[in-house]
Amino acid sequence: MSNSIHDTDQYSDRSVRRYERIFGADYLSTGGPDTTRDICAQLNLTPDTHVLDVGSGIGGSAFHIRNTYGSRVTGVDLLPQLVKIANDRTAQRGIDGVTFLCGDILDIDLPEGGFDVVYSRDALLYIEDKHALYSRLLSFLAPGGTLFVSDYACGPGALSDDFVAYTKDAGYHLRSVQGYGDVLKAAGFSDATATDKSDTFIEVMTREIARVKALPDDPEEGISPEDRDYLVTRWQRKIEWVQAGDMAWGHFHGRRAG
Repeated sequence: MSNSIHDTDQYSDRSVRRYERIFGADYLSTGGPDTTRDICAQLNLTPDTHVLDVGSGIGGSAFHIRNTYGSRVTGVDLLPQLVKIANDRTAQRGIDGVTFLCGDILDIDLPEGGFDVVYSRDALLYIEDKHALYSRLLSFLAPGGTLFVSDYACGPGALSDDFVAYTKDAGYHLRSVQGYGDVLKAAGFSDATATDKSDTFIEVMTREIARVKALPDDPEEGISPEDRDYLVTRWQRKIEWVQAGDMAWGHFHGRRAG
């Protein structure tokens, strides 16, 4: 996996507090609880379901799944500071049935066939070897188990120089939406689907830009005029890239036959 995720302060304590002000408590990514509710409602989760949350961050999705559906959740994240926050909140709130582990999903020791659902939200874009990644995710699923992933994608055609430079600098390794669908099929998933949700992405980003602009200054929480300008400019660029066909947001589903 690229080390770029370790080489920035994107997930420093201050940045985490800032993201929560924008996305909602316990969330670090676009859409926060709103998109999480919509997605999880489609996954047929029950108290008997064991979910593997890959890239679990500070626990937003895991807490929602446990509190709403009663499912057991094992979260895995590469960054120890995020795992610590998630585990601290689990203990402070007295939440059972949720565990967070620190490790790389490509080599962490987890039981093969041990999960009914593998779930990931906008966290796998740093991994270059997509076939190895999705083959490993398939191995974690019990027969008949299901996969859901949302992630950034690139357009299917020629990409602009500035978007290519952005992805290189960020350490992203992207495929087209259809390219991700092809990876899932090649990795052995049945009923693999790849859906372009870029229109939803633009709607969510537009709402969040308005939310950032309305936040009062609070430099200790990562909200200063400079922070605000940085975030608004960064997200407006993402919207422009999506509109230009450089960038996309995909939802990917698959099933382990059995």
